[in-house]
Amino acid sequence: MLKYVRGTTKQAGIYYNKRMTDRISKYFSLYIFIITIFFTRIALFFFWDMSFMFSQKQDLWHHMYLGILFVFVSLFFHGKVSTYLRPIGLGLFADEFIHFFHLIGIINEVDYWSRQAITATTISVLLISFFLIKIKERPL
Repeated sequence: MLKYVRGTTKQAGIYYNKRMTDRISKYFSLYIFIITIFFTRIALFFFWDMSFMFSQKQDLWHHMYLGILFVFVSLFFHGKVSTYLRPIGLGLFADEFIHFFHLIGIINEVDYWSRQAITATTISVLLISFFLIKIKERPL
């Protein structure tokens, strides 16, 4: 029989270490965040048709916007929906962080695989990873 120990929480008759579940939740979000970036890069490498992009004058939809939408929607949900939507949205946002520099006119390079784009993605991954670890998330 389990005894109640300070710092534990009883859920459905089982005692959980609250600190451990918070830590698992934070790292779980970090893993989803990094896996989202990884799968987005792989999908765009294998399935993206650049001939369509070069025939257009402007590319008006970026997956960064979908990431912002996911993060915004996750603010209205609690629990598992928020636990999954927030890191996926942050991953989509971080993967195309270079688009902000395009919008303000600092960078004119349009190649998604350029050194500047990968550097900006790496910096955004490091910053968002730091904040995901520091933010106290709800346990699963």
